[in-house]
Amino acid sequence: MGIRLTTARSRYSPALAAAVLALSLTVHAAAAQTVTFDQLDGSDNESPLNYYAGGYGSLGTGPGPNFGITFSSNTLTGCELSSNCANTIDANEAPSSPNLAFFVTGPAITMDVAGGFTRGVSLYYSAPNEPGYLNVWSGVDDTGALLASVALPMTENDGNSGCMGANFCPFYYFAASFAG
Repeated sequence: MGIRLTTARSRYSPALAAAVLALSLTVHAAAAQTVTFDQLDGSDNESPLNYYAGGYGSLGTGPGPNFGITFSSNTLTGCELSSNCANTIDANEAPSSPNLAFFVTGPAITMDVAGGFTRGVSLYYSAPNEPGYLNVWSGVDDTGALLASVALPMTENDGNSGCMGANFCPFYYFAASFAG
């Protein structure tokens, strides 16, 4: 099964990421798996690629746990502003620190789950510039039947309190249930 996380626009500026998604992503497969991206090199924007399928991220981190989950190459990890990373992105207050996933190129983040889902998926996200969408397909790489399509509304851009002026803050919890 595949999940596609996207925003309303089809083109993005690297200076203005349209969505920051999947901070703490829980996939309800045979056993619920939580993907936090914290094991990857967020200070150098490593892509998780096959890390959560027992493989490696784009910068060689791994082997990772074998959850049977892969990500498209435009999925990047980054460190939030309050972390001690050398390079940070314009986000803070992530439910799982210091890393989070985002994309600035391509139409969407695509996540494939080889074993499929049994109940649904949940995630934390921030999208202050454009609303997002979560599409769940019966096949990998956006193929097969569309099982669910859910809008992710725009989130506020707090820039205050614990956000340290970050545009991508706060993060909101979202869950979608569907038949696997």
